[in-house]
Formats: sequence, C-alpha cells, structure tokens
Amino acid sequence: MADLLTDLYRQNEWANLRLIAVCRALSDEQLDATAPGAYGSIRDTLVHFVGAEALTVRRLGGAPSLAIRSRGAAWPGFDALEASVRECATALIERAQALGGSAIVVEEEPGVRVQIEANVLLIQVINHGAEHRGQVCTILSVLGALPSHGDDGQTIIDAWAWSDALGLARRGK
Repeated sequence: MADLLTDLYRQNEWANLRLIAVCRALSDEQLDATAPGAYGSIRDTLVHFVGAEALTVRRLGGAPSLAIRSRGAAWPGFDALEASVRECATALIERAQALGGSAIVVEEEPGVRVQIEANVLLIQVINHGAEHRGQVCTILSVLGALPSHGDDGQTIIDAWAWSDALGLARRGK
C-alpha cells in the first residue's frame, strides 16, 4: 500500500471530480432536483460539500485561493468547483502531514471559542464528502441519470471504481 493518507484524500478528490463530471451533463432542471433525505438540490449539495472542504483547509491554516462557500453561496459553475476540489485535495494532504494529528484548531465564533483536534476535521472531510456524494447519487438515480460502474452494483464513485480507474485491482485466474 502506498501512502494511506494520500490515497484517502486522492480517492475523495477523484470521487468529487467524477461526480461533478456526471453532473455537467445535466439540465438546469435536473441540477435543481432533490430527493427526500438529501441536503438540497444537486447544485446546492455540490456547492455545500466542495465549499466545506475549502472551509476545512482554512480552519487548518491553509489558504485556498478559491472562495467557494458552503452555505448560501451562489452557483460558482463547474469549472470553479473542479478547481476547488483539486486545490483542496492537495492542501488537505499537506495540512494532514504537517499537523501530524496533534494540533488543536481554535475557532472563534460570535461568543463561542471552539477547540478541536485537527484529526476530527480531517476525518470529517472524508465522511462529509461521502455522505453528500451519496445523496447526489440518490437524486441522480431518481432522475434515471446515474451511470453504473458495472453489473455488480458498484457505484461510479466508490473505492472499487477508483481502483479500476487507477489500475489498482488485478483480476485473473
């Protein structure tokens, strides 16, 4: 196994980019579709989880050049989402390696001081992205617009699809 930490964030990046690529082909009506239990529309959910990654980079002391906000943000377009995903993946890997799991992040909110270990934020990026990508896939399924990865029920963005895309799985007899 190469570097597990790097692979986790690179798979997250790959899944984000792959889902964005699928969503590029959708109409405005489809991008505004939602489903019960989802965060919101496809468009709002993409902005939310991509923006949340940028916020995490900032919380960990990085400075993403793109200002995609996770709440109440206007639609930035697919190119900006893709650029933010790429930049944040690299920054999260760098921040995770630099912090070494021991840093405490202090956030000042109006009237509240929050201290949290950096690893909590780093783990949340993976969980949060997977949750919201799954919600977008549910909406795509309802719309009949979710391409399948294979006959075995794999999604287009899971670790098996990533492994196949990168040639990390070898099949044979």
